[in-house]
Amino acid sequence: MKARAVKLAGAVLSLALLAGCSDSPSNSDIESALNAMNSESFTEVSDFEKVNGYAEGENRYVVDVNYELTFTKGLDELMAESSGLEKMALGMLKMTMGDFEEGDTMEDSTSITFVDSENGWRPL
Repeated sequence: MKARAVKLAGAVLSLALLAGCSDSPSNSDIESALNAMNSESFTEVSDFEKVNGYAEGENRYVVDVNYELTFTKGLDELMAESSGLEKMALGMLKMTMGDFEEGDTMEDSTSITFVDSENGWRPL
């Protein structure tokens, strides 16, 4: 009877430990990584969708995502607030994206590589 209780306790403990582990990043891991990658103060990431994912070695996982960027400021407003090199960078942005207004959206995609750490999945 005691041996059975020890085995049962071991099985429950194993399940509890495995419940905290995951073989791929969660949606909240992906969303956090996308927001961290979005360093532009004039855009917000929304409506992301994981379209593919695959293991890359033992502790790495690559996620392909589509997402939407919403501009929180228009190009004219950004140009008025900027000077020097910032204006040049915004000019290059305009050449690649064209004019954009506050509230405009664009679809984009990227791949994010995660590493499985002691604290869960972390983007590289």
